[in-house]
Amino acid sequence: MKEIWGKLSWIAGTLLNAATVLLMVIYLFGVVIWMHAPLIPALLLTLAMALPLFGLAWLLKRWGRFAFPRARPQPWYPPKDSE
Repeated sequence: MKEIWGKLSWIAGTLLNAATVLLMVIYLFGVVIWMHAPLIPALLLTLAMALPLFGLAWLLKRWGRFAFPRARPQPWYPPKDSE
């Protein structure tokens, strides 16, 4: 059961990251292009709004890796044989 919750948590964290980035792009397009707001303050405001969501996604993915060990990063190279 713990492994299922870990996998769901890891997937939720990944989806939250993707949704946050998508919403940031849409918000920045609307504010900067459509409403002609200055770029740097709009970027800072967008980042301030997105940081709690990125933090929550990081916590979800971190817990998911703890509870679902197969979600941990694996090396792409084969392990060395010990002699």
